[in-house]
Amino acid sequence: LRGLLTAELGEPSFAADFHGAVDAAEREFVDHALSLMGCPGMRNATEGAESALLACQARAEQAGEDAPRIPYVQYINLHRHSPRLLAIATSAKLGRAAAALLDVAGVRLYQSTAFIKPPGRRDPRNQETGWHPDLATVPLDTNDFGTFWCPLQPLARGDSVLAFAPGSHRDSAARYWYDRSGRSAGGGRENQTRWLEARHGIAGYDSYAAGDCSFHHGWTQHAAPSNRGHGGGAGGAAREALA
Repeated sequence: LRGLLTAELGEPSFAADFHGAVDAAEREFVDHALSLMGCPGMRNATEGAESALLACQARAEQAGEDAPRIPYVQYINLHRHSPRLLAIATSAKLGRAAAALLDVAGVRLYQSTAFIKPPGRRDPRNQETGWHPDLATVPLDTNDFGTFWCPLQPLARGDSVLAFAPGSHRDSAARYWYDRSGRSAGGGRENQTRWLEARHGIAGYDSYAAGDCSFHHGWTQHAAPSNRGHGGGAGGAAREALA
């Protein structure tokens, strides 16, 4: 969907609003994660997400306990922290597009999320995103579900754009056997990619302008490489996307 959010992303204060909402969502997520890891209230007001989680893990190790797993930091429900992002996420424009693509009478908002991958192999946020369907982690009894994925800067393939297995949302047999012959056979993401490519082919978009959005069904298998920090408009900067 070329140019779907070009006007909205072009507003002078959009970047400040977006990053403010990301910061607020990160604080919420880290506080929840620290509680699950056994370190409630441990985060210092000026401390970053990664350092707080690592400190919690280190405290358990020093105490001779099993170190809790650090969860992947997520920036969830940005629309709760920004009236601008609420207006975008619940806009009639997005609602009409989603309803038309899903062939339903109307839609509701489930979640708004930021996906950020800074360049650099050592940054834990810059991980490969393995093959998955979104609906596998959504606690709703529906097959009418879709995701808009909208980068905030121009991107080329080297900037960690999404790849899709076309038609996989209609392929229940693939999901059933894939868990056994794909993941269970070993080989990680490369093996999964080969298996899905042989069955469906792999598709994606060579470039995105800021404000372009892709849309995929909730059962569509999709993935993304890490941000290699080259190509497109991202260059050595973080790849930021609103979903």
